[in-house]
Order: sequence, then C-alpha cells, then structure tokens
Amino acid sequence: MADPLETAAWRLSLADIEDTGPFSPFPGLERHLLSAAPVPLQLSIDGAVHDLCYTQIVSFAGTSEVATTAVHGRAQALNLMVRSGIRGSLDLLRGDARLPVSAGFATALVVLDGIVALDGRRLERFDTVLPGADETRLGLRGATVARVRVGPFCGRA
Repeated sequence: MADPLETAAWRLSLADIEDTGPFSPFPGLERHLLSAAPVPLQLSIDGAVHDLCYTQIVSFAGTSEVATTAVHGRAQALNLMVRSGIRGSLDLLRGDARLPVSAGFATALVVLDGIVALDGRRLERFDTVLPGADETRLGLRGATVARVRVGPFCGRA
C-alpha cells in the first residue's frame, strides 16, 4: 500500500515538538510551517537559524536540512506540505471580521485563538474548516485563524 504522503497533492498536519533534533526530509515537497503555540521555537534550515514566535511562518524545500535547535516546553507546528509544482501558502486572518467563506477563499482554515464561529457555531482551538462550493459565514472576534491555500488562487486576497 502506498504511503498517502507519496501520492497526495498536499497534506496538513499538527506536530508537537518537545525536543531538539532533525526533521524528516521529504523530497518532491515544499513545506510551510507555522509556529502554533506560545513556546519559542528555534529551527536551523540549511544552516540558517530561524527564531519563531507564535504565528510566525517559515517556508522551505522538502530536501532542506531542518532541525529543531531549541525549544522551551511543548511547541506546536502547523505544517502544510505540497507537491513541487503545486502552489501552497499559509497566511493569517486576525482581529474582528465577518467573512464569506468558500473553496475559492481557502482550502482549509485552522482556528488558533480567540472567538471563531462558523454559521453561528463556535469553533475551538485547532478546529479545521474545509470550505466547500457553497458559501458560509465565518465570524472572528479577537481571533487568529490560519488560512491554508493550495492551488491556482494562492497569493491572491
């Protein structure tokens, strides 16, 4: 049976990071990592050190040499991996807003903090919405939501 990561166009995951050490290489993939916990996280990516605070994002090739070099407590990372040649991005929605949400707006939305409601239903931390063709309403109050986009619309608002 094929590993789903070998055949999927993209993958979204949440990882707990409690120790220093290397990341697994993923040739043929592009990676986007968002620091999803208030614990500082230090990564070495191809020898360059990146100090990530909560909600900071870093992108790198799946063939990059990546290692956690410092973590103080339990860090969490939201990871988007996309096949090379497929556009993928992570960005943030913050503050107070009422937004129409459909597949054209995002591939996935991940609640990080604050008050978030989807069509009036309150969502919890790390709840993930996969928008469909029909438009729904997303309400944010003092919230931070990670927006995941995969496909030809990446990079557009």
